[in-house]
Amino acid sequence: MFELFTDAAEAVVLHGIDEAQGVAAKEIEPVHLLLGIMDFTDGVGAAVLTGEGVNRQSVINKLGLPDTTTKKPGRIHNRLKGGAMQFSSGSQQALQAAEQQALQLQSPTITAEHLLLGLLQGTEMQELVSTLGSSADAISHSVKEKLDGAG
Repeated sequence: MFELFTDAAEAVVLHGIDEAQGVAAKEIEPVHLLLGIMDFTDGVGAAVLTGEGVNRQSVINKLGLPDTTTKKPGRIHNRLKGGAMQFSSGSQQALQAAEQQALQLQSPTITAEHLLLGLLQGTEMQELVSTLGSSADAISHSVKEKLDGAG
């Protein structure tokens, strides 16, 4: 699946991996991928999340996570080989949902925005953004509007 990822989507996933490693997590969880999206400040997803009041600090504070500094990622194919940290079932579902979002939106590639849309399908992310004063539906709608406007 990662061969369909844009460079930006790869960077988001790698950043999420670094987030997980930075807190010594056992698996890469959806929240680690969400933090990767938020730190990809050039992306539509980060802008929409910020506009909805969902930012890195609010997520870290709400979940009681340590704030880590991550390193610059390398190519995703090299980092996911042999004994690397595994994606949790929630993250695997989000990655699969991102691929489905790309197909539904008739995109030949999976972008960082598709990753966000995929993450927002999970119950954990829906509950998190709700506790932060937004909704997964509102964020998804805004992302899709911005993607339509960019096309």
